[in-house]
Amino acid sequence: MNTRRDVSTKRTKPDETSNSTDEMSVAQLAQWISNKLDSTKDELAKQINDGMLSVKMEIKSELDSMRSQLDKSISDLNRSVQANKEAIHSTASTLSRSQYSNENLMEYFDIWCNQLGYSSTPLVDIRRLSKQPMTVGKSYKILLQFAEIINQRCDFYYKYIRTRTLTLDQIGFKSNDRIFVNENLTPIAREIKNKALLARKDGKLQAVFSRNGEICIKKTVEAGVIPISSVDHLNNIIHQS
Repeated sequence: MNTRRDVSTKRTKPDETSNSTDEMSVAQLAQWISNKLDSTKDELAKQINDGMLSVKMEIKSELDSMRSQLDKSISDLNRSVQANKEAIHSTASTLSRSQYSNENLMEYFDIWCNQLGYSSTPLVDIRRLSKQPMTVGKSYKILLQFAEIINQRCDFYYKYIRTRTLTLDQIGFKSNDRIFVNENLTPIAREIKNKALLARKDGKLQAVFSRNGEICIKKTVEAGVIPISSVDHLNNIIHQS
């Protein structure tokens, strides 16, 4: 008995062979990714450095500006302190346009105080101001130095400003010319006052006056009193809207 034997042969899949082209593509891709990462890293590092440099420059600029403002404020404060010190140590007021031949200055001062409404005469040292020997017929200012450092001087000047009634005929001269009283302001205060008076003339300020040797202003009738510490301070106030 013949037995048929079926022999089936299976086709086997050939072994995959490596493809050099594919391997190069993968290697190139890996290299490209590596290069891209390096490039991105360098770009990020540059952006960070540029950003930090920009922030650093901004901070430096702000610090320089703050330092400049602080230096200016300190300078203004020092000038104001010095001006106040000079005002405190200066107790003088000066009078002008009165004559001096055979005069009794203390008697004149008593008359002036009576005209200004004093009930008692303040203690003062009173004398003529002249660097050269006095000449008959010329007018020399009179210096008043009050015993009380600042209050009496300010009170005397305030009474004078309020009335402005001192004249030569009150002390025996045949003339009704006025006697003028001036505060002995510091150079800084005089500079501030002169500029403030010009601003008032231009209509930029409503009032300019001194208080305890310090120049004060009012921008309008309703506005408050502003003490001025420096010319820059005055300019800032004037140009404020």
